Amino acid sequence: MLITKLNLGFQGVCRFLPLDSDMDREFFKCGNTYLDHLLRDHDCENTTNLKIYVALLDNHVIGYYAIGAQSRFINPNARSSQTLKKVDFGVVFIHGIAVRHDYRKKGIGKALMYHCFETSLEISKMLGVEALCLEAIDDELVKYYINRNFLRNAAYRKSKHHGIEMFIPINTIKVIVARAYRQATQPEMVPA
Repeated sequence: MLITKLNLGFQGVCRFLPLDSDMDREFFKCGNTYLDHLLRDHDCENTTNLKIYVALLDNHVIGYYAIGAQSRFINPNARSSQTLKKVDFGVVFIHGIAVRHDYRKKGIGKALMYHCFETSLEISKMLGVEALCLEAIDDELVKYYINRNFLRNAAYRKSKHHGIEMFIPINTIKVIVARAYRQATQPEMVPA
């Protein structure tokens, strides 16, 4: 069951939808030029491998993530990277996830990541992918993702042009989504 809405209180309710060309994304700014252009320059009509999902408030994009299916080498053990047997895994790769700077700290990024988890599970059912991957662009983000069950992918080394590749196995995502669903559907306990 995909998350479809997030209540932002007095600002309204944002919806989570696939990007289409009618959505206003011209003024999207998250503070990262690459992520801003990835959204603004995306051609909704002529794309085959990249899908963008947005958080939409009054037809304005306030957050998004971009994903595509790929094959990657995965190795969670940094000590054994020299002896890694090159095994290709099908993965969902997050090419970008961003929230407009004036909408941060409102739960939009967390909701986008949860939506991405659910979307990855759907893709996994169709294509048999094994993990969700992303690149953390700095050490602060590495810590952030490690605290959310992501692992460093020792098969890839950080370079000056790329961040640290990280992944979360699809089976871990299944557990996280199932736990969140159980918590959301439990009745609230009222003390006697």
